[in-house]
Amino acid sequence: MHYYSFNVADYRKDTAHLKPIEHYIYRTLIDWYYLDENPLPKETQAVSRRLGLGKESVEDVENVLSDFFVLGEEGWHHHRIDEEIREYHAQCNKNKENGKAGGRPSGSKNKPKETQVVSSRNPVVTLTKNQEPITINQQPLSTHTSNSTDSSACVSVGSCGKVLMQAGLSGVNLSHPTLLALIAAGADENEFSNAARIAVGNGKGTFAYVLGMVKKQREDAAGLVLQKGAMPSKRTPAPDNFSEKNYGTGGAL
Repeated sequence: MHYYSFNVADYRKDTAHLKPIEHYIYRTLIDWYYLDENPLPKETQAVSRRLGLGKESVEDVENVLSDFFVLGEEGWHHHRIDEEIREYHAQCNKNKENGKAGGRPSGSKNKPKETQVVSSRNPVVTLTKNQEPITINQQPLSTHTSNSTDSSACVSVGSCGKVLMQAGLSGVNLSHPTLLALIAAGADENEFSNAARIAVGNGKGTFAYVLGMVKKQREDAAGLVLQKGAMPSKRTPAPDNFSEKNYGTGGAL
């Protein structure tokens, strides 16, 4: 899933006791959980590594896991998220079946609108007529609605975000305006993956640093002017109408 609704009041009520670092851990773990649609690893060290945190934050990671997740055979579960993921896939399957059956008969009073709800818990997540799930993460809208029918950019936000999280970068924010602008400009997973690999190798494995790398690379490429055709010789022949009388003997034109 590339989108989930966020209830600010409920979050603040449940997390009033958290330290700033624990807020970062919890929000990032939620993003991770929705993107992978799987429980978190049992090993705290693996979770810390995914978050880009060191040994000094192990206790904070353990506190967040014990407060909001339940350890099972497959890893750390978040029951509310599990339920939303199940509802999401159940509704997707239902919409696909409706599509295979040709939808409701024409003229039906219950004819669906242009979009169909994916989840009763997240009613703003919709499917378009072509049954492709879309997300509004890339749109900085004041309300959680979207009329876009192009799902390619939506998929890029989730897949690029996943690449960055898997690289172990700290501070990954899928709604960051620079990330969204880069993806809208055509940046893909390979660009972010290569930048993340270089950044981590240089000991600068932060989300902001990687965004800056990709942005700079694209700006440099946009400003690059290449010679078209054959390269000019070192001594360029004079034009046919050249004469010292018209052009002088070496002064500026």
